[in-house]
Amino acid sequence: MITYPIFAKQWDWNRNYDFKFDLTRALTFDFSAGANAYIYEPAGNPERGTTAYQMNRDTIWDEILSFGTKTRYNQTIRLNYTVPINKIPLLNWMTVSAGYQAAYTWLASPLSVQDRIGNSIENQNTKNLNGNVDFVKLYNKVGYLKTLNTPQRGVGTRWAGTTSGCYAARKPTAARRRG
Repeated sequence: MITYPIFAKQWDWNRNYDFKFDLTRALTFDFSAGANAYIYEPAGNPERGTTAYQMNRDTIWDEILSFGTKTRYNQTIRLNYTVPINKIPLLNWMTVSAGYQAAYTWLASPLSVQDRIGNSIENQNTKNLNGNVDFVKLYNKVGYLKTLNTPQRGVGTRWAGTTSGCYAARKPTAARRRG
């Protein structure tokens, strides 16, 4: 029994796109997208110079120029705004940011059932508001609490040059070694 090889070829083509732009210092925009596709090659391995080879080649180039047969596409858009509430001297201990995110996903069903079932899409969005409070900055607005928060200089250190209050061992210098 003689068996002949069968050539069934297909390769994946995945593309990712990202675009980020700071519209202002406080307003940022971010767009990201991804597409998954495959390039279909007809079955078989025709001889060069034949019309079957030329048709095979044309089919492959048509697939490449149309960016392949898409199987999945998703995109996300994000918009973030930092509210400049910390520019007000009385409220400089607070920061507030607001954000919006939208996502879209398209998923192809298998080709065998695509005419009956179709493809699926999915949308979602998220809105958020975040606030942060720096209590040290708030406490430093009160004179007495500011003195409690400010570390005393030089107290609790044994040698000049140590930055912490612990008694760290130092390498002996040339003057100490002689003596």
